[in-house]
Amino acid sequence: MPDNDECITEQLKASSISSQGLWTLSNGMTIDLRNVQLQLPSDYGREGVSAVICGTYNYIENCPMCHKSLADSDSLFIIMEKHFYLVGKCCDTMMLYDIETTNKDVMNEWI
Repeated sequence: MPDNDECITEQLKASSISSQGLWTLSNGMTIDLRNVQLQLPSDYGREGVSAVICGTYNYIENCPMCHKSLADSDSLFIIMEKHFYLVGKCCDTMMLYDIETTNKDVMNEWI
């Protein structure tokens, strides 16, 4: 496990995150995502992870990218301060949403 101040520069990919919210790096090291700050794309800054919610079936039924059912997938949410990721294990996609502007019924826009 890296020190709290250590910076990992490896890209976060859906396929490298377990259904329990553990991120496995290419060198085999495992990091609990609940204990990190993530650098967000497109100059959205860094945000600390507040929670990892395993399973998306009570919130969203189908993946906005590939439209497959999420009922039997290991997809999850990574909740941060102002944004959250929908981790689409079905299509290996990290979908970033703004918490303040996201409507539960309209989960088809991502940053």
